[in-house]
Amino acid sequence: MFETSGYSAEVSKGLEDLERAVTLVISNKYNEAEAILKDKAESSFYHAVAYALIMFVQAALTFDRETIDRTHVVMQKALELCNKYRRATSVWNTFSDMWYGKRLDGYTSVELHAEVYYAECSLLEALLTVLQDESMVSLIKAGFKIRSCHSMFKQYHSWMEEVTSSTSSSQQPLATPVDKHFVSGVHLGVGVFNLAVSLLPNRILKLM
Repeated sequence: MFETSGYSAEVSKGLEDLERAVTLVISNKYNEAEAILKDKAESSFYHAVAYALIMFVQAALTFDRETIDRTHVVMQKALELCNKYRRATSVWNTFSDMWYGKRLDGYTSVELHAEVYYAECSLLEALLTVLQDESMVSLIKAGFKIRSCHSMFKQYHSWMEEVTSSTSSSQQPLATPVDKHFVSGVHLGVGVFNLAVSLLPNRILKLM
């Protein structure tokens, strides 16, 4: 059901490096994972977001101010890279997305990946805001950012469910490839949101 072929060599390499890095992180080999991702983090959003994730984990474990600040810079660059690959939308489409939900029809696999990676990195940035400053203002900002990210993931999930169910019933091929990487990214985002919400104070949850 999900399209997994047809990637360019650059995208395939990015996904392979990402899988290797995740395996190393799970094995507690952060330095080796960082070495795989860091050099290409300036040009590939796959590497950039994965590198930002590793930096975030280190910042969350150490609460070191310098590491937190460096992580923030890495995340900003990763978000900029993701934006370069996201499909540009008009003002009308922006309002339409707000009213009817975001439509991803006709998007390429890379554009779909850029969307979900942008949402994931935005969610990490929101959580990093809490680490940078635990004041009430920062908590409120983080709450609104997390809510915005959750909205993106809900729209992606709704669209994904719609196109896959309609394809199953009509037996027609998908106009937009919905591959396993996009699917897993959406589910991961929803799961991280639920985890993040469980850690927030009740007074912040009331604002979300």
